[in-house]
Amino acid sequence: MLNEEMALRYLAMPAVWAILLTAAAAAAAFGRRLAARYGAPTLTGVLFILAVGCIAALTAPLDTSQEIETTRIPFSYVVDTYTHSEIYRELLTLPVFSERWANVVLFLPIGVLGYLLSRRFLRTTAFGAAFSLAIEVWQTVIGRIGDINDLRNNVIGTALGALVALVILRVPGVRRTQASMPVPAGRGQV
Repeated sequence: MLNEEMALRYLAMPAVWAILLTAAAAAAAFGRRLAARYGAPTLTGVLFILAVGCIAALTAPLDTSQEIETTRIPFSYVVDTYTHSEIYRELLTLPVFSERWANVVLFLPIGVLGYLLSRRFLRTTAFGAAFSLAIEVWQTVIGRIGDINDLRNNVIGTALGALVALVILRVPGVRRTQASMPVPAGRGQV
């Protein structure tokens, strides 16, 4: 459970500040270019870069204060769930259930902003998968344990976020607003 002491200890880490400041500088420098490349509003490009930076800052530092319990066998809980024939009860009683949902929720902004930026579901989901893979590899390099389940949940979060953005853009009032944006050469309408 996150408490004030944990939050302050986390914010005292130099790596967190380095990542956040780098993301802010990148957003200021490249947000407009990224948005212009896809014909999206500048704010979307800036927020996308900031979201990537915030996720990197949340996942990169090494936390040595807690012992991390992970599953060495990917998707092993699925076998256990079907073996016991109590799917829903098992899912709701898993000790890392909240971590799974946290990983899904963490990547929702990448999906929403990525889709609003590129208007491409597969491109957005592929970026979320590549970014999540980079995070898991980085965590392995710095001494934490990369987890295939985190990768899966992050991709699910990205895809759900992209679906949310797709649904939002299908709302008639929002679609008219988006239709007034210039469309780059070679791209069709939404």
